[in-house]
Amino acid sequence: MAVKTDRGFILRAFDFRETSKIIHVFTRNTGKIHGLLKGFRKGKKNFVTSLSTFSLNEIVFYESRNDLFLVSYADIIDDFPSLRGNIETNTAANYIVELINKITPLHFVSRGIFDLINSAFSYLSMHPPLKIIYIFQIKILELTGFRPHLTSCVKCEKEISQNAYFSIKLGGFLCPSCRGYDNFSKKIRPDFLAGLKYIQNNSFSQSLRLNLSAGGEHDIFNILEEFLGYHLDTRIKSSFGLEKIWG
Repeated sequence: MAVKTDRGFILRAFDFRETSKIIHVFTRNTGKIHGLLKGFRKGKKNFVTSLSTFSLNEIVFYESRNDLFLVSYADIIDDFPSLRGNIETNTAANYIVELINKITPLHFVSRGIFDLINSAFSYLSMHPPLKIIYIFQIKILELTGFRPHLTSCVKCEKEISQNAYFSIKLGGFLCPSCRGYDNFSKKIRPDFLAGLKYIQNNSFSQSLRLNLSAGGEHDIFNILEEFLGYHLDTRIKSSFGLEKIWG
């Protein structure tokens, strides 16, 4: 079995039997893995971490042919304490790792996703969490192949103007003439369309300069959350907490 050292964000951690722990972690070089830490709950000295959800850790593990790798060492790099003292930033950070865990298959490798998580956590304590989340939603959809079709109508390919509808089912915009292909499609605000395109075509830091109306920001989050729920066939549990906070 090959031994690897990597760093990764804890997506989920839970007890296993009497003394051990299982983690879901998105690593920089190996992608998403499931790891078993034998004896973690007995306080073994080679586990210098609490494995808190969304913390960044260095881990040493043995790759194997099955889906559960043996983790022999784990040490905390960053617990992001500034995100844990506030219910809004804490819930937003949990949303991010829960979404990553849902949308990425096991052993899915993407340096871009690792860097995206790192960027989101770095900016989360400095910018409104709602803005961080909808930028993150758009970026993760791109990186995982779920990118909505935004350049033209998904049915007739006519260029989309300000008068358009977003189809959750079809994965993109419909022009007024094609709205009948999905009667449940949602009429969108002009700044919704412009905001989505801007974020898709710019970096995370540049996207933070975007100034949408409060209604436009909530529209982007809510519609993308519905889009994710439809295509993942599940809701991200932390989204319910965010909806309560943001009203």
